[in-house]
Amino acid sequence: WDDKDIVQADIERFVDDGSLDDNVESFLSHDDIDQRDTVGPCMEGTK
Repeated sequence: WDDKDIVQADIERFVDDGSLDDNVESFLSHDDIDQRDTVGPCMEGTK
């Protein structure tokens, strides 16, 4: 087992039990926050 194998095993465990999907959905479902508003001004400031 090296680090890559351990990470792969963790990913497979999350995918198998469905918790990864739940985490992604909860992370992405901030309906009251528009991510473009947050990122937009930061991106413009780097030009």
